[in-house]
Amino acid sequence: MAKPAKPDADFPLFPHATCKTINKAFGLNRLVEDLASDDFERLRCNLAKNRGPVALGNEIQRIRVVFKYAYDAALIDKPIRYGPRLWRRCGR
Repeated sequence: MAKPAKPDADFPLFPHATCKTINKAFGLNRLVEDLASDDFERLRCNLAKNRGPVALGNEIQRIRVVFKYAYDAALIDKPIRYGPRLWRRCGR
């Protein structure tokens, strides 16, 4: 019987829910290079509908970590620009 593949030691164990949130917000076929700051603002507003301020901040940070890892691991060519509105309240 073959051993299961060993996970990459450099890859952090992201919560599955965070990756599902990214996929739900942007879709599986969306290119990372096409994401703009208004996409992240829309994502933040959607997340804020059912999260308090601490949970919202934690989820935003986890999402940023996913994209930073992708850049650091050379999975994407340039870092993501989230825009200044990612941390602000919706409607401002």
